[in-house]
Amino acid sequence: MKEYSSLKPGMSLRRATSIIGCAGEEMSRVSIGGQETVMVSWTGNGGFISNMNATFDNDRLVAKAQLGLE
Repeated sequence: MKEYSSLKPGMSLRRATSIIGCAGEEMSRVSIGGQETVMVSWTGNGGFISNMNATFDNDRLVAKAQLGLE
């Protein structure tokens, strides 16, 4: 949860990966009209199910969500 909370809008995927400490799994990538959107997911290590995901538009964080992080 600490790493998740440290992710701030506008940061790059590279910076987010550095904060989390590992590369996530790319879930989707869409390029349309000069804009590229990438969604990345990371599995947590707490509880029964824990994960987070982040969406980047043109390499800038625009959304994040988590489930079960502690």
